[in-house]
Amino acid sequence: WAEALAIDLVLGKLLESIERQKNARLFFFIGLYRDDEISVDHPLLPKLNNLRESSNVKITNIHLSAISKDDLGDMISNELKLPKRLVGDLSDVVYKKTSGHILFAVELLNSMVRDSTIYFSMRRRQFHWKLDRVYSLKTDETVATFIISTLSTLHPDALKALQILSCCGFHTDVAVLELFEESNISPCRGILCSLQYLVD
Repeated sequence: WAEALAIDLVLGKLLESIERQKNARLFFFIGLYRDDEISVDHPLLPKLNNLRESSNVKITNIHLSAISKDDLGDMISNELKLPKRLVGDLSDVVYKKTSGHILFAVELLNSMVRDSTIYFSMRRRQFHWKLDRVYSLKTDETVATFIISTLSTLHPDALKALQILSCCGFHTDVAVLELFEESNISPCRGILCSLQYLVD
């Protein structure tokens, strides 16, 4: 989800720094991208080629494949606490719609739970799904588009809370969020309740 400026900033400056400091200590950088979402004119490719051509940089590519249909069936069976033979039709459709991309599959399953396509039957004491609705579900072409469309269904307060939380980095203490909560000038009063709603 990085645009050209961010790619240029991170990889361009990284390469400049490496070339300037030939005797510098070791530096370890991990980047990842989905090669099926990178076209030949994407700004990432020239930067990667520049890094590969540098004599001071060693690049190791690790290609991760999609989850297998069988593994996806195991995952769904485990999550719904049902034998694999009972979730076969559901896992087949999810696999076809996601091509085995695990993040995509998890997001699709979560959306089906949210909209009650997958639901728990108290009478039968197990999960069920509406297969016709599963077949008719529209899915986006990329995981990013799917996640964005999922986020757009959130309550505005919950979305605002996520936006604020994203500014705090990967980890933040509850005390920091409480400061937002207590501030008279903060536009995000109720942030803790909104985040609790998202967690629940």
